[in-house]
Amino acid sequence: MNRRDFLAAGPLVGLPFQAAAMPQMAPTYTGKPALKITDVQAFIVNAGRNYVYVKVSTDAGLHGWGEAYSAGPDEATAATVRDFKDWLVGKDPRNVEYLWATMYNFTRFPGGLVVNAAISGIEHALWDIAGKAAGLPVYMLMGGKCRNKVRCYQAANSPEDAQRLIAKYGYTALKAPLGFTNAIPVSATVRAFGERAAAMRKAVGPNVDLCFDAHARIFTPYVAYDLAEALKPVHPLFLEEAIRPENMDSMAELRRKVQIPIATGEELYTKFQFQQLLTAGGADIIQPDICL
Repeated sequence: MNRRDFLAAGPLVGLPFQAAAMPQMAPTYTGKPALKITDVQAFIVNAGRNYVYVKVSTDAGLHGWGEAYSAGPDEATAATVRDFKDWLVGKDPRNVEYLWATMYNFTRFPGGLVVNAAISGIEHALWDIAGKAAGLPVYMLMGGKCRNKVRCYQAANSPEDAQRLIAKYGYTALKAPLGFTNAIPVSATVRAFGERAAAMRKAVGPNVDLCFDAHARIFTPYVAYDLAEALKPVHPLFLEEAIRPENMDSMAELRRKVQIPIATGEELYTKFQFQQLLTAGGADIIQPDICL
């Protein structure tokens, strides 16, 4: 007996759940053309690191592409995408919210990295199909655009790299990875952190915004506080992922103590975790990753 058959038989063995999507009335699209999903595929592409792509095909020849976040167990993510195929084939791909809710709500437990990455990759592909079917870019289906251009920043790995990027592209903001480790002694790490930040500021001058990324590698809030203090002299635009995301109360406490903006969100799943973060007051800037 496979997993789905076992779980679907739950009531017969005293289990109050069902693994497959619960039967319910799907919304009906009355316009043309009619569309039905015929296939859901996942592809792992290595281009220096793994990328997980999702392709959703339809009976009208339209197909959509999406990307699922790659954070390590990529074969598991690809397998999860394929596992959802049975839930999606035969459905109208334009009912994006309905299909997202079907995948999210009827998975046995709330998903983590693998499940939510798979759902996001599929959702991208569904929106791609919806845009193609309507003959519109997807942003037009979401309310249209609010501006004609968006300021962006580029990662700079050294002061020399920062100067090169500014000279070539005219960036007004750069982000530097700080290479933080939990090495002992902590004081030496904090000092090196501050010296690296000061070198970046000296290289770019006072009129370029600097962002710093700790990559959620700090487990102790007091160390994150010391690092934030070391950044104060360079007036950063933000410090990203200063501590691990599991304890939002600690993140909120850190934000209240420091005097520089705190950014986070790359490792959070769904609107529900962002609601918890914002309620706790844990960030000045949120950074959702649409592949997760």
